[in-house]
Amino acid sequence: MQCVNGLLSAISATALLSATGASAEFPGVVALANMCATCHSRDEERPSSIPSLTPLDEETMRAFLIGFRTGDIEATVMDRIANALTDAEIEALARHFGDTTEQEQRRRGLK
Repeated sequence: MQCVNGLLSAISATALLSATGASAEFPGVVALANMCATCHSRDEERPSSIPSLTPLDEETMRAFLIGFRTGDIEATVMDRIANALTDAEIEALARHFGDTTEQEQRRRGLK
């Protein structure tokens, strides 16, 4: 139930950010990314049927979000969430998670 409530919050916040003309530089990207983490763990080691976002680099994150939005990637929920994102929000999220991935890899001594 928490995941469903989180999704509803994410959709509402995404609509709000879209309505306010958020750009790729908007400071709300952290809040938006935190809403992603409501369902998607940032801990690769925590078992879940919903994949972790930590291992995704910027290019992969962008491709997934665009694929969900266009329907090229089938989904039960992510297609609706991605459809509500603007191009600027997709870019901001891709950069944010790409940066997070690099920091996490450095922290673990993998990069």
